Amino acid sequence: MRIFLLILISCFVVAAPIAPAWAEAAKPKAGAKEEADSNRTIDIQSVPAPIFADGKLNNYIFLTVKLEMAKGQNVLRQREQVHFVRDALVRNLHKTSVGKAGKFDELDEALAMQVVRASAAKVFGDKAVASVTIVSAEPLRQRQAIRGGS
Repeated sequence: MRIFLLILISCFVVAAPIAPAWAEAAKPKAGAKEEADSNRTIDIQSVPAPIFADGKLNNYIFLTVKLEMAKGQNVLRQREQVHFVRDALVRNLHKTSVGKAGKFDELDEALAMQVVRASAAKVFGDKAVASVTIVSAEPLRQRQAIRGGS
């Protein structure tokens, strides 16, 4: 019995300095609002966007997009359904060319953001997405002048 009490007391003595660390972790930090906002985002990477004109495929631009979900949305559940958004996005991008007119390696960001928002609305609903950001747009083929004029 005496050994048990000694072990129990030593556990309390060892754990006592840790308690203030728990208290500090429970306090909200200055950047907590930013972290909460980042928890409302969904990233969709490497989405191929065919660039075509007059029914002819000219290039692909690979998009990485970030969806910021509106407050009150169940983002964890929506992240589980992101493959449906990706599917809708690929289908819509194959219907609408998001390249700038006459420039097959440049993205028309405003049009691309409309297509992304419409694709997400099909899956999540019209008011689920607060904002859309095009993180990157990488063309498969660069301009001839950039590649050395070959």
